[in-house]
Amino acid sequence: MSDRFIPSKENVIKAAAELPEADKCTDNIRSVDIGQGRTVQFRRVKYKTAKGRGYRWLFEGKMSV
Repeated sequence: MSDRFIPSKENVIKAAAELPEADKCTDNIRSVDIGQGRTVQFRRVKYKTAKGRGYRWLFEGKMSV
């Protein structure tokens, strides 16, 4: 497989739906397999809201739309 895989918007949305809740996870990096040996990688980031602090998953990369 090529290392130059750029996921589509649909690939990123599908992979994001498979992520566990960021607040309950301890991993800071999570890769989700989308088939054919290809993965989409997300990073867990801390954010602050009016209710306190929490975590969210962030996709950092290129995608084709």
